[in-house]
Formats: sequence, C-alpha cells, structure tokens
Amino acid sequence: MVSGRSTAAISFLHRARIDRFPSNCGALSRNSEAAAAARDELVGFRRAGALYISWVLLIWGLAASEMFVSRPTVHPVEAPPLTDAAENPPRVRMKEVQGMPGTAGGLALRLLQFAFAAAALGVMVSTNDFPSVTAFCYLVSVAILQSLWSISLAMLDIYAILVKRSLQNPKALCFFTIGDGITSTLTFAAACASAGITVLIGNDLNICSQNHCTSFETATAMAFISWFAVSPSFLLNFWSLASR
Repeated sequence: MVSGRSTAAISFLHRARIDRFPSNCGALSRNSEAAAAARDELVGFRRAGALYISWVLLIWGLAASEMFVSRPTVHPVEAPPLTDAAENPPRVRMKEVQGMPGTAGGLALRLLQFAFAAAALGVMVSTNDFPSVTAFCYLVSVAILQSLWSISLAMLDIYAILVKRSLQNPKALCFFTIGDGITSTLTFAAACASAGITVLIGNDLNICSQNHCTSFETATAMAFISWFAVSPSFLLNFWSLASR
C-alpha cells in the first residue's frame, strides 16, 4: 500500500517536472530574444551616435578650413579732399616750351649757336698772325668744339621734329645740360680772353696798324653772340631737369 502510494507520488512529481520544463525553456528563449533585441538596439544607437559625431566633426572641419583660408582683404580708402588738389597742384612738365630739345625754338637756337661759332672760327682763321697769341688759339679750339656740338644737336632736333619724337628723357636732358654747360663756359672764357687781348692791342699798345684788330674784334663779338645763344638752351634744359 505504501509502495503503491510512493510510486504514485513519484510518478506525479515526474509529470509535474516534465510539464514545468517546457514552460521554463519557453521563458528562457523569450528572455534571450529580448536580450538580443535590446543588444541589437543598443548597437544601432551606438552606430547612429558615431555617425552623428563624424558628421559634426566633418562640418566643423569644413567650417574651420573656410575660416582660415587666406583671402585678400579689401580696405576702404578714403578719397582725398578736393582742397589738397587746389593747395598742392601737380607739377606741369615743360613739354611744349620752345627752345628745349626737339622743338622748333630749340632748333633755331642750335643753328644760331653753330652760325656764330663758325663765323668766329672763320674770321679768326682768316688772319695769319692768330697763332702767336694763346688766347686766339684758345678761341679757335673752343669755336670748333661749339660748332660741332651745336650742329650735332641741330641735326638731332631736325630728326625729332620730323618723326615727332620727344627728347624729354631725363638721361637725354642731363646729357644736353652738361654739354651746354661745358661749351657755354668754355666759349665765354675764350671770348673774354680774346676781348682782353684785343683791348690790349688796340687801346694800350696802339699797334692795330701792324695787326688785324678788326678781325680779332669781329671774331670776339661772334664768340660772345654764340655764348648768348647757348645760354638759353642750357637754362631751359637745366630748369626742365630740376623740375622732374
């Protein structure tokens, strides 16, 4: 009797365990599926966060690159007041002043210089006793130099007028100024020296009957006129050079 009851109890417990085991397995499977779903959801959140951070960093990088790119900066400049132009007018260059190189007035001056220097040379050389006086020899040498200088610049002026070329180059003006300064100084010195000798011969020694005083005086006067013709060229060139 006892054994029958115990056997029945054991069989009951065994059936109860068998019935309970499938339910436990179902719960475990459901829990594992929920955990897997939660894990997948967490992984998705992490991936979304990583993508968002990467996108933000990319935007910041582009913004920083645009910010620090070197671009030219334009600074506004104020227009100068109109009173400055009235108070400080611009310099006026003498491009059309007659008497300067490349103009008709300059050509006329060069021709006058050459003509009077050649006249002084011709008159002095026509006498046979000028080599005996140093001042007269000096006048002949200077007259030759002045003639060559003036005729050379006269031909240059003719060329500039024909081709309508301006000779207002600073280097050219400097060259003309130095040349005119040297030749005018030498011509003035030679004319003064010849005038002194002429006065000595005619007034102090009274020996004009034995010399060609008229020729000496004429040559000296031609030299002075040639110097007068060189002086405007020198002054205009020097003024134009100094005004630049």
